Amino acid sequence: PSLVSELRAEKIEQRSLTLVWREPSYPNSSRTEYEIKYYEKEQKDKSYSTVKTAATRISVNNLKPGTTYVFLIRPFSTPAPSSLLSASSSSSSPSPIDYGGYSAPLELQTLGELALASSEQNPVIIIV
Repeated sequence: PSLVSELRAEKIEQRSLTLVWREPSYPNSSRTEYEIKYYEKEQKDKSYSTVKTAATRISVNNLKPGTTYVFLIRPFSTPAPSSLLSASSSSSSPSPIDYGGYSAPLELQTLGELALASSEQNPVIIIV
């Protein structure tokens, strides 16, 4: 599969954020899904998380406030369900999963404690 494009943050909060992207521009008879890899910028070599989805939008939760994360996404093709295969196919072993390359890294910072508090305060206007 080709690379996904236009990976961006749609919404950033204190402990979560929502990512959106454009699906790869190629016709493919297999199902395309996505693997999102992310980690704290300062912890690159120590720990990372991955999530998979078939959608072009995902909410990532349980993040630390005021922390910079790096996100990478890659498409992968999974074999079509057996009910969609032609009757002439006699192969009993499933096709391998075909992974595409990762997108360019996207760095995003969750809102900190103070940013969240100040964004919730609305000015009060008193007319006398």
